[in-house]
This record gives sequence, C-alpha cells and structure tokens, in this order.
Amino acid sequence: MDADALFSQLEFNTGEFPEDILAEAVEQRGAIIPLLLEELRGVAADPKALSEKGGSFFRHNYAMYMLAQFRVATAYTVLVDFVSTPGESVMDLTGDVITEDLGRILASLCHGDLRPIKRLIEDPEVNEWVRSAALD
Repeated sequence: MDADALFSQLEFNTGEFPEDILAEAVEQRGAIIPLLLEELRGVAADPKALSEKGGSFFRHNYAMYMLAQFRVATAYTVLVDFVSTPGESVMDLTGDVITEDLGRILASLCHGDLRPIKRLIEDPEVNEWVRSAALD
C-alpha cells in the first residue's frame, strides 16, 4: 500500500488497533512523514475544524505518536502550537494523549531545546493538564 493509502486508513478510530497499517507506515517512513506533518499543521492551524470531524477522528493522534517515534524535529513547534490552544479543546481533541504521553512526545521531539516546553509550563493560558505534561 502506498503512503497516501496508509494515511487514509489512519483517519478514524475503528475500535481496533491498526497494527499492520502502522507497521507498514513505519516501513514507509520517508513518504509518510510529510503527510503526518501536514496533519499536525492543519490541526494546529484550526483546532475547531478538527472538532467538526467527529469524536472518532484519530489521525492527528497517530501523527503525534509517529512523529515522536521518528524524532522529527520540525514537528516540535507545530505540536507546541497545537497544545497551547487555551481552554479544554485540546483535551477534547486528543483524549488521554495529553495526560498519558504528551511529556514523552515532547521529549522525543525537542532535541534538547527546552524553551518551548518552558513556555508551555509558564503560560497560565495553557490548559493545566498540558502544563503538567510539559513538566513531565
């Protein structure tokens, strides 16, 4: 399956973990990274549009995890922009990702640059769960 087809298979949470699709996406890392980055950029630019896709839309979460797995440094500021969205919307859009794994995702992407993480921690407008995850 090509990268575009794999990417489209990751769009919604079907209730089953797509292990085979993710494994194939990892094998096609070079081709899937630009698609994952574009997904994350779109979410960061317009979180409200994501909420209109419905609760089972999940590809943005896979994008966060896979970009962290691949340690894609260019995803770092995009992710920070997304999770900096004030209020509860980031929690509504990501489910348990923030409380369970955001700290590790940020650590995988930061490449030693802690300034954006410190800004998250210190910004009182950022959701308290995001700030807590940034402390992790």
